[in-house]
Amino acid sequence: MSKTIFAVPPIKNNTGYAQATQNRQAQYFKDDTFIYPVVPAYFASMLMAEQGQEFLWLDGVAEKLTEKEFAKVIVDMKPDYIVLEANTMVVDRYIQIVNTLKESISDIKIIFTGEHYTAMPEDVESRCNADHYIKGGKWYNEAFKIVTGKDWVGDLPIINRDITRWWLYAYKNGNFKYTPATYTMAAQDCWYRPKQACTFCTWVHYHPDNKITEVELFLLEVESMINFGFKEFFDDSGTFPVGKWLKEFCEKMISRGYNEHIVWGCNMRFGALQPGELKLMREAGCRFILWGFESSNQRTLDKLSKGYKVKDMLTDLDNSSSVGIWNHLTVMYGYPWESLEAEKATCSEVKRLLLEDKAASAQATVFMPYPGTKAYKECEEQGIILHKNWEQWDMAHPVIKLKYPFEEVIKLQKETYDVSYKPKFIWNKIKKIRNIDDFRFYFRLSKKVVDRFGTILNKPGAGING
Repeated sequence: MSKTIFAVPPIKNNTGYAQATQNRQAQYFKDDTFIYPVVPAYFASMLMAEQGQEFLWLDGVAEKLTEKEFAKVIVDMKPDYIVLEANTMVVDRYIQIVNTLKESISDIKIIFTGEHYTAMPEDVESRCNADHYIKGGKWYNEAFKIVTGKDWVGDLPIINRDITRWWLYAYKNGNFKYTPATYTMAAQDCWYRPKQACTFCTWVHYHPDNKITEVELFLLEVESMINFGFKEFFDDSGTFPVGKWLKEFCEKMISRGYNEHIVWGCNMRFGALQPGELKLMREAGCRFILWGFESSNQRTLDKLSKGYKVKDMLTDLDNSSSVGIWNHLTVMYGYPWESLEAEKATCSEVKRLLLEDKAASAQATVFMPYPGTKAYKECEEQGIILHKNWEQWDMAHPVIKLKYPFEEVIKLQKETYDVSYKPKFIWNKIKKIRNIDDFRFYFRLSKKVVDRFGTILNKPGAGING
C-alpha cells in the first residue's frame, strides 16, 4: 500500500492567498475564492479507485493552514509520495518547500509538475530536488503509474468529490449563484487550440491536444453531481465543446430533466455559437458564460490570435443576454504594444456594456506573457521582459516594458470595478431580483467587490486581482 498526498502549500502575501490551483492567470486574492482543481481531482479519484491506496488532499491555501500546520500534517502522515503542481508565480516557493522536505524527510518521493516546469524544465531541475518530474497538464496518468506501478486503463473516473474536500470550494466563489457548487472539465482543454492558439494562454503548452469527454460520460458526471446535492457547476474547459457535442448534451439535459435540478456555466469563445444554440443552452440550464473579451481593439485581438472580430463579440453578447444568460467578461490591460488611449478605450467599452446590461459582470486582469506562451517568446525577442523574479509575476508588479506607467494599469482595473457602484449598474441588478436567491447572490457579489478591491487599490504598486 502507498500513501500519497496532493499538496497545495499555504502561500500568501500582504494582499491575500495565492491562487495556485487551476488558474491560467496566477494572482493573489484577498477574499476567499478557491477554484476547485479538476485535474488533480482526477488523479485523486484514479488512486482511490485502486485497491490498497491511501490518499490525502492537502490544500493549505483553501484550508488556510499555517506553514507549521501544513508541515505537521505531512510529518504525521509520513506519505510515500507528495505531488505538487506549480505555476510560474509560486514555482520558487514550491522549490524551496520541496528542498526542505527532502532534507527533513528524505524517504518521501516528490512528484513535481505544473505549467512552469512544462515550459522551463531546466529552470526547475537545476534548483529542485524532486524525485520525479512530469510535463503536461494530463500528468495524472504518469503520476498514477509512478505511484501504483501500472497504467491507468479506460476512461477517467467520475470525480470522487469527498476525497477532494469539495466543501472548501463550494460556497464562496463569485461565479456561483446557487450553492453548493463545483467545477467540471468536459474537455482538456480547448477545441480552438489544434488550429491556432491564443498567444497568452499558459495552457497552450500544458494541454497541447484537446481531449473531449463523450457526452454520455459527462452526463453521468452531471447525474452524480445532482445526486450529491450540487445546485450549480462551472465547466472550466478552455472552451466548452460546441457543434454536435453541445447539441446532444443540451438536448439530453432537457429530456432527462437534469436542467430542473442543476444550472451550469462555461467558458466560451466569441463567434462560436448561433442564436439558436444559445437559446438551447439556456433551456438546458446554462446560467452563466465567461467570455474572453480581452480588448475592444481589433489590432490587439489579432495579435492575441483570438480569431474573431469586435462585431462578433457585440453580436454574441446581445444574443446571449436576450435569452437570459449572465454574460461575464474577462478583460486585460497592460499590453506592451498599446497606447494608454487605446487601453482607456477598452475600459470605456467594458463600462458601456456593463451599464447597458449587455454584460452582467467583468473581471480585469493584467496581460502576462508567461513562460511557454507565444507572448513570452515575442517579449523575450523584443527585449522587453523586465525581470524573471517569478514571485513578482503576480499581476501586482510590472514584468514587461509598457508605453505608459504601470500604475495606469492599476487605475484601469479600478475604473472597471468601480462600475459596480454606479446607480445604473445597481438598478440593472435590483430590477432582476425575483427571489431570496437573487438577493443573496447580489449581496455576496457586492461584498466580494469590497473585500477584494476595496482596500488594496490605494496602496502604491498594488494590483487588483480579478
